[in-house]
This record gives sequence, C-alpha cells and structure tokens, in this order.
Amino acid sequence: MHGGRVLIFGVVLLAVACSEQADLDETRRRGDRIVSALESYRTTEGEYPTTLEELTPDYLPEIPTPTWGLRTWVYEHLTDGFGLAVHESRRTGDGNAHWYAWLGPEHGWQFGD
Repeated sequence: MHGGRVLIFGVVLLAVACSEQADLDETRRRGDRIVSALESYRTTEGEYPTTLEELTPDYLPEIPTPTWGLRTWVYEHLTDGFGLAVHESRRTGDGNAHWYAWLGPEHGWQFGD
C-alpha cells in the first residue's frame, strides 16, 4: 500500500506543477497585452502612464488579472520605463517569495526570488 501512496503523491505533485505552469503561461499572455498597451500609450502620450488604470478604456478595455501568485500586478512608473510584476507572497525578502516580472524586450518575462 505504501507504493500506492507514493504514486498518488507523485501524480498530485505533477498536477500541481502543471497547474502552476499553466497559471504562469496565462499570466505572461495577460502581461504581454498590458506591455503592448503600455507601449502604445507611450507612443501616443510621449511617456508611460502613472498607473495601469490610465490604460483603460482607450488602450485596454480592462486590466487583465494575473492568474499566478497574489493575482495582482505590481506596476511602477519609472523615468525611463516601467516595472511590471506579480509576486507569489507578501513575505518578500525571506528567500521563499517568488516573483514573475517583465524585464524588458531583451529579457522578456523572468521568474525569480
């Protein structure tokens, strides 16, 4: 019976990993829509918006919610660009909180902690 439990645990672990990857993939697709809208906004307005909400409704009908992590975008307006990320946990700095962020066209979406 012990082998059966190990097999079930392995299947559950694989399902969780696949689900997390699917959530990251969907978050990336939604993030790509936001990045495209941010670039369109910059082209039209001459700078990036102060908040993501400024993209609606002219550049996006609504801000798509990320499907991974805390399911909230962290957006930062910078003088020469922007930061866009999702965090896995509010417990940052503990070595266990992961993030998924747009690091520009050269690096794309990256996952880290």
